[in-house]
Amino acid sequence: MVRRLREWWDGKEVRVDPDEPDTMGGMGVMHDTVNVKSQTSKVAHRFVDWYSRNWVSFWTLVIAAIGVLVAYLALK
Repeated sequence: MVRRLREWWDGKEVRVDPDEPDTMGGMGVMHDTVNVKSQTSKVAHRFVDWYSRNWVSFWTLVIAAIGVLVAYLALK
């Protein structure tokens, strides 16, 4: 399960030119690859990036909203 989650998170390396030969003159070839992630992985990466930049503001807003809710319920 952890392996599949890591594969989903990291994406797959896909060769840019799949028709390129694996060897040239008896030497191995370094293939150009591109990292391809699924759409859900991209969304998760964006959320984690946003949260890691804005976690202080996020929790400040959450605590303030809870405070307003508690004050409203206490005055009701």
